[in-house]
Amino acid sequence: MLGIFGRKKLGEDQLSQIFNNAMWKMSAKGFSEVAAILNEDPEFTISPELDPNDHTRFFFIIVSGNLKYLPHRLDGTHSRFVIMKIYELLGGLFDTSAGSIEKHIKKLHGEMSRLNHPSKNTLYAMSKLFFKEYDLYQYQEEYYRSILAPNPVILKRLDAIMQSYLWDWEVISEEYRIVD
Repeated sequence: MLGIFGRKKLGEDQLSQIFNNAMWKMSAKGFSEVAAILNEDPEFTISPELDPNDHTRFFFIIVSGNLKYLPHRLDGTHSRFVIMKIYELLGGLFDTSAGSIEKHIKKLHGEMSRLNHPSKNTLYAMSKLFFKEYDLYQYQEEYYRSILAPNPVILKRLDAIMQSYLWDWEVISEEYRIVD
């Protein structure tokens, strides 16, 4: 019970800003490693030659995945406001409207659900979305290429990569008290 009084306050605006900055930095700095791992993956018959600077799609994949977890970790009022604020900040970053960003994220969420159906595991959905967004199907053996499915060995490696880009929302809600 006394643990509640020890939690630090974190404003919804602050949380949104911290989240956006962290996601951008993680994608910008980390994608070159992700690209190198996949470019050298022996399961590909041909190297996909991913550009280590092409991290914008990766950024949106990890943001989309993390935002799927957010409503389950923060109470409804806070999570809705934080998500809307994230959309606003991303709109500013990409010189577009918050509505346009929201539409794009929802499209990615839909694609994640479709690619990962019937599973509801967001981590796996992120890996499958990455595979599709970077069109990695064409670099696999003929069997997986012909059925447009990721090679399970590559997918498992992608799952491990994606895991490192997930925020621990439980720690945020345990250590901070989200305020308006």
